[in-house]
This record gives sequence, C-alpha cells and structure tokens, in this order.
Amino acid sequence: MHLDMERFDEARGLIKQAVDQAPERGGFWLGFALCLQAMDQSEAARAAATKAVERLPENLVALDLLGTTCRECDDADASLQVFERVLSLSPSDAKAMYGKARTLLVLGRIEEAEAWFLKALEQAPDYFNCYQFLIQIKSDKLDVDSLKEIVEKYLSGASPDEKNVSTAYYALGGIEDRAKNFDKAFEYYILANESRSRRRPFDKDQFRRDIDDLIASFTEDVVASLSDAGCESRKPVFVVGLPRSGTTLTEQILSSHSKVYGAGELRRISVIVTAMKALEVPGVAYPRDVERIVRSTLRKHGEQYLQIAGKRAPEGAERIVDKMPGNILHVGLIGTMFPNATLIHCMRDPMDTAVSCFMQNFKETLSFTTDLGALGLYYRETLRLMEHWKAIFPGRILEVQYEDTIADPETMSRKLIAHAGLEWENQCLDFHKTERTVRTASQWQVRQPIYKTSVEKWRRYEKHLGPLIAALNGEEPEAAA
Repeated sequence: MHLDMERFDEARGLIKQAVDQAPERGGFWLGFALCLQAMDQSEAARAAATKAVERLPENLVALDLLGTTCRECDDADASLQVFERVLSLSPSDAKAMYGKARTLLVLGRIEEAEAWFLKALEQAPDYFNCYQFLIQIKSDKLDVDSLKEIVEKYLSGASPDEKNVSTAYYALGGIEDRAKNFDKAFEYYILANESRSRRRPFDKDQFRRDIDDLIASFTEDVVASLSDAGCESRKPVFVVGLPRSGTTLTEQILSSHSKVYGAGELRRISVIVTAMKALEVPGVAYPRDVERIVRSTLRKHGEQYLQIAGKRAPEGAERIVDKMPGNILHVGLIGTMFPNATLIHCMRDPMDTAVSCFMQNFKETLSFTTDLGALGLYYRETLRLMEHWKAIFPGRILEVQYEDTIADPETMSRKLIAHAGLEWENQCLDFHKTERTVRTASQWQVRQPIYKTSVEKWRRYEKHLGPLIAALNGEEPEAAA
C-alpha cells in the first residue's frame, strides 16, 4: 500500500524493520530493493537486490531488478550477465529482453540493442518503452503503422496504466516528429507530460524558496570559514547544468583524454544532501545552518565521495567526471567540499533546452520537465543561482555554451582540457569514438560526430511555446493546453 501511494520514506522504514527481523526472507529484501530504487538510491537498491537474489535465485522479478540496478550503478557488464541469466531461465521474457537491450545501448552496441528491442516487441507489442528507444536510435525497422494501431487500441481500453499512457504518448510524439508532423507531435508531447504531471506535479513556489535559501545560506563568509574543512583532491570534475544542455557531450570530450574517467551521473552528492536534511537536531536545518552541520564532516564526506566515484576508474586516472546535471543546486556544497575540484557549467539556448526536456520521458523526479511554464521558471531560477555560485567561487567555474562547442569543437575542447589542468591530447576531438558506458538520454548522440541539427530545433514548435516564452521572461504563464 505504501509503495502504491509513493510514500517511500514510510515504506522504506517499514520494510527495513521486516528485513531486520527476518533477514532470511528474500521477499522482504526484494520489497526493500524496489522501494530504494523508487527513491533513486541505486547503490543501496543493488545491494538489497543482491540479497534478494541470493535467497531467491530463480525469482525473475528479483533478477530483473538486480540487472537494472547494476546498469544504474554503471556496471553494465554485470547487468548484461544478469539479464542473460534471466533469459536462460525464461527465454521469452520481454522485460529481460528490454533490459538487455537497454544495457547494450549503454555499452554502445547499438545494432545488438536494436535487435533485442525488436525481439521484446515480438513478445509484447505494447511494450511502449521499446518504441521510444527505437525512435531515439533512428531505427529503420520500426513498423510505424502497427505502433499507431497498438497505441490507439491501448489508450481506448479500460483503465490503462498511467505510466504506460505517458510512455505511449511520448512514442507517438517521436513518430510524428520523425515524420516532420511537428504540430501533431507536440500535441502528443503535451498529453504525455500532462499524464506525468498528474503523478508528480512541480511546486514552483517551493522551488523559488529553495533557491532563495541556497543563496542566503552559502555566502562568501561561510565559504571562507570552511576553506580548510574540505578535501584537497584535484580528481573530481563536476559538470552541471540543465538536462539536455550538453552535459553528456562535455563529459564525452573530457573522457576521451587518457587521464580522465567519465563516471556518469553519480547520485552521491544528492545522497549527502538528503542525509543533511534528515538530521534530527532541534533548531538545525540544511542549508540554513550548513556551516554548523558540515564543519566536522566535510572532509569525510569528500573522501567517501572519492572512494565511490573512483570505484571503477582505471589505474592512472587523474580526473573523475561526475556529470549529474542536478548538482547545479549543490555547487555551494561541492565547492567547499572540494576546493580544488574542476567546476563546469553547461549552457544551451533556453528554448532548445526546454523543448528538448519537454520531449523526453525522464524519471519522475524531474517533475519540472512536464510543464513548459515550470521549465522556463527552472531555467531562470537556476541561472540566478549560478550567478551566485560564480560570485562566491570567482574564476572557478567554466561556462560551456553548447552552440559554441558545436560550431568550433576544437576551441571548446581545448578550453575544457585546460580548465581540468591537463595537457591537450588530439584524441579529444574524436570523442565519438571513445568506448565507454553512457546511461543518459544522449547515449546515441554522443557516439556520433558533431552534428548541428539540434540547434534552434525549438522553432519547429514555436506557436506552441507561449507558456515557456512567458516564463523565461519572468511572467506567470498558464499551463500548456
């Protein structure tokens, strides 16, 4: 019941009690893992899923969850092994086929991934997530007419699942966009986002207050007082910005250097922040009392972060890139925790950024991407916050404009490598040839040479973007309709 109601904190506490009382019960570990995954705690979810599989070695749900969490923890090889194990137990399991395809995509094995997505659809024609990825990789084996028929039949059925509804609309939007039917495509994207927003609306007023609190709490005086409390390592490189702003491209360029390891989107900083917010100390709250909270623990948090971030880094890696876009909210903490870290802010035309986000079926946690007005406000408020970060960390943050990288990749690539304190290597210009795991929505694009088709893509949908334009101008728009 608690999971269905998305009361995850309460559910986690109850299931943890059950696990502690009966650790031999695989079902309890499975429930705990599912709850942790829903809370976006992939590392803990993987550990719990491993316990579940140890006790339930042929349970397909537990195995699927283990395969998924391995992938989310950037252990694609382990993920692939788990899904192959599922398919040996259940050769026609569409979910395992989908999971294997997702992992192959992460590994850059595009043609194999395409084949497994298609196999999954043979078993389950209404597995709409498969269509989304086939559209993303521009598959020419997609039966568009059949997809439309399947989606329309599903949507007209009795009580369709809300998550499947939004995924189906995203798939239809992708099909119409590919066919250059841009007005029809945007209608579907609006329906998809309305469905997602019903499940998890975005609180604009609370977000404004959160930004105000961060600016008021992380002052120059606070940063100065904590200047000797952090971890001195130069290894971390933090790439922040909005989703779809070029963070994956930036990481791929950096990771093409022989001394750089791209760790992907690490959740460790948000885990640290969540722990600070959960402190039960009367009269103490994060971020308001950040100086009091972190003074004695900042270095320890930094060392733990480095241990986790570098777990799979090759020997000799001098820099580790964390490209979690949402860390833009935590630059104050990051900058004090790692006074020698490399900080990079990715920017892109706000219209292109917002439209690209609106067309992407993100995780539920990115609820601001479901509403054009919220996207405009989020862009504007994070820009206000970034101006503050630049003021309290003068000269430390390199701004990378996506359009500049596209227009002149060598100049921007050289700036990136120099900002990270490394010598230039020509292979950084051939970033699309770099073999590494990429888990984000840009996983197909970064394996291609530089392309310019994403610049000013928003103009195709201009007449639908009134709420976004109003929000970017500081007005209070009505919701998209």
